[in-house]
Amino acid sequence: MDSGSCIGVHSLRSLSIATQSHPRGRVECERNFSSTAEYAATIVSRFFAEVFPFRPPALAFLCSFAFSHLNIARGDSLKDLFLLGYQLAAGLSEVFTGAFLILAPVFTIQLMGLAASPESAPFLSLIGAFMLAVGLVYLYGALLVRRTRGAGRLEAVWLLTAMIRSSVAIFILDEVLKGNLPGGWLVIAIFDGICVLIQARGLRRGWLTHAAS
Repeated sequence: MDSGSCIGVHSLRSLSIATQSHPRGRVECERNFSSTAEYAATIVSRFFAEVFPFRPPALAFLCSFAFSHLNIARGDSLKDLFLLGYQLAAGLSEVFTGAFLILAPVFTIQLMGLAASPESAPFLSLIGAFMLAVGLVYLYGALLVRRTRGAGRLEAVWLLTAMIRSSVAIFILDEVLKGNLPGGWLVIAIFDGICVLIQARGLRRGWLTHAAS
């Protein structure tokens, strides 16, 4: 949820578009990995390498394990991989950030380039618990990407999380304009806004229905 988040989303999307536009590039990428699962996991790992100032050493393993156990096989469409990658990226970013806000709220806020007083720690931990719950919802959506009967539930996940993120973005923007929050919080509003636009476009164009069919 820091400035790297926006860069990470752009990198993930750019890599997906590039490989889709140039089939030869996708073949060359896949030759460097033993499986499509490892190929997709590497994309998500690169996303998190830019999102987090600290890089959990187990992240690549978690991504590889998730992709290899979610019915992803060589030959799956790039859209399926993008959807799964997006769910994991959004989910794990919320889970990690939420967990750190619960355990070390002031330290985590400082890592994000923001300032917070020790007195605000309980409220930041409450926000962390909320983010952790949202992240788990996204990870649940990752389980639904390749399930034929999961399209409806995944659409509900995208709709509800888009509503939550849009509410957060509007609240932060309003508070910054009123002078109650510093401008640095706008990065969070921008990141949430990007996620809302991605999910709104996906719902409108039926990405989830096509992926599960």
